[in-house]
Amino acid sequence: MEIRLGESRRLSIGELLDALNDLGTELGRAVVIAVDESQELSKVTWVDFNMLLAYAYDNLRYVKFLLSGSEVGGVLYRFLRINDPEAPLFGRYIHFVSTRRLSPPDESLDFLRRGGFEQYGIRPADEFLVRIVNELDGVIGWLTYIGHQYVIEGKQSIEEVLESATALALNELRNFLANRSPRYRVLLKELFVKRSWKELKATLEAAEGKSINDKSLYILLRELMDHGIVERVDEEYVIADPILRRAVLKL
Repeated sequence: MEIRLGESRRLSIGELLDALNDLGTELGRAVVIAVDESQELSKVTWVDFNMLLAYAYDNLRYVKFLLSGSEVGGVLYRFLRINDPEAPLFGRYIHFVSTRRLSPPDESLDFLRRGGFEQYGIRPADEFLVRIVNELDGVIGWLTYIGHQYVIEGKQSIEEVLESATALALNELRNFLANRSPRYRVLLKELFVKRSWKELKATLEAAEGKSINDKSLYILLRELMDHGIVERVDEEYVIADPILRRAVLKL
């Protein structure tokens, strides 16, 4: 199936969506536009994606959007402004699906075996699978990535696949830290293990040789949590993702 646009010319996003809607009408089913790491849309200034999504919702019956990302909990929520009465998407139906950590070892092993390896007729050694499950602590995204590295990229040693994942996480961390306060790096080094608010504040103050106010620390931690880097667990803060912890050691 293809869409013919007639004469060669620059096509606006609105026209493209209209064409996709026409295609969906012919097919009798919706055309799904999937956008991964969709929180990055907030950095785009040449088009108002909120208005675009609202237009599609109101006018294009056969165009549906699937937005996914690693920072859905904070950054994407703010970008969509779903609780803002002045926002284009306010009042529209949006369904959120959140993933959870798989319980090790059973769910994680089952996910790896049935979710990927069996489909390719591959049976890795149990030692490999158990080590990966123990290292990744049930994080679905990393389990999927490791499976891809093993099956598609042919990386079959444990250290090789873990180093590949760590390199990816390290690049994301460096992108996050670029043009941000040095305080973030100080906090990340400290949050390799669980730390209380009091401990984190003391660490920053010791690093800078001066007192900082609670609001400053709140903003820093809120940003780290919104980007899915840090989690709050029982009144303490920590980098819960095991691969991110590995990456922090290389900063």
